[in-house]
Amino acid sequence: PNFHTISDFLPEQMLSNYDIRPHCDSGCTKTIHSFLKENLGSLNYIVVCTGSDDRNKDIASEIALYCLHKKIHIPIYQISRERIIQTRVKLDSEMRRTQIQYLSSWYDLDDLDPGTLDNEKTELFDSNLIHVELSDSLAMHINHSYHHTSQSALQLWMECPQFARTSCRSAADYMEALFHAVGIAKDGKLCVSEPPTEALLTNLAISEHMRWCAFHFCKGYSTMTYEDILHRAELHRTNNRIRVMKDAENCTHACLIPWEELDNLSALEHQLTGRNVDYKRYDIDNVLTVYRVMKSLSGN
Repeated sequence: PNFHTISDFLPEQMLSNYDIRPHCDSGCTKTIHSFLKENLGSLNYIVVCTGSDDRNKDIASEIALYCLHKKIHIPIYQISRERIIQTRVKLDSEMRRTQIQYLSSWYDLDDLDPGTLDNEKTELFDSNLIHVELSDSLAMHINHSYHHTSQSALQLWMECPQFARTSCRSAADYMEALFHAVGIAKDGKLCVSEPPTEALLTNLAISEHMRWCAFHFCKGYSTMTYEDILHRAELHRTNNRIRVMKDAENCTHACLIPWEELDNLSALEHQLTGRNVDYKRYDIDNVLTVYRVMKSLSGN
């Protein structure tokens, strides 16, 4: 990407809440190595994400060797589309000598001791591998429930925009905690064999809608006006790819209203577009999706 226009591909919320500074250099250049020499002591972790598993491994291994030499225990993660891998350094004697010579040429180190490059292990993180399919299981299935497609939940998740992923993760975390609070789950697993009663399901759905609204308000969204809904409905008639009730560019959404008003909104969209939508049902389906996934994970 063009790092001089970083705001084009990173959400405004990330840029405003995190100290993100672009550096237009490859991870294989001396510039990056100089940056590490100057800042390694203040870093909490290092993430390598180049789009290539082989390139990730090469860069992460070089950084890990340098960290071992400096006796700094810091997690180094390789990120791919499917998993997060923590870098481990395992060298035999011949490879160790070769890597030391190579590392010295990059970092101008004259005092590398082969003995310092034995198998060391950070205590900050013990798991070697995190699979997206496991860690995001609830969020993936919530995202999948919004789509009527033959694609798998994992396939859709890989194509899911960052904002939508964050929203689904928020829903998954919230509802899992909510299930614990109302006594139908414990320690991440369901402790009941029957689905929620109709009354409980409705209350859970109302609570989920309130969470969804709070999430969007915190992300800078506001409620779409009636005039804007009518305007977008006109645009939709000439281009059916335009969503009537959501304007991501201007951060407005018609569903940011009380639960009690959702039926009227569903009826309005049907009147304007002919689509049969039930916005209350979306919240109910989210609750049932989390219930089904947790039931599956619980072995019930």
